[in-house]
Amino acid sequence: MQPQPNKPIQPRNPALNQAVTKEALHQQLEIMTQRVLDPDIGLYGPDSMAWKIHGNISVMFGAGAANLL
Repeated sequence: MQPQPNKPIQPRNPALNQAVTKEALHQQLEIMTQRVLDPDIGLYGPDSMAWKIHGNISVMFGAGAANLL
């Protein structure tokens, strides 16, 4: 079934259809700032999952090979 032209696709979750207000954004940023234990490290420091995943050199080579596909 093809989507109707000129008809926007609605998300299944109505909460996804809401705009983010400036106040809500600042509130969430304040919550995230409070979760940071060491400001020098930030959210994605050496002990984070991002470093554990991307710290392995084979992941970087695999990502490069995947981009060439």
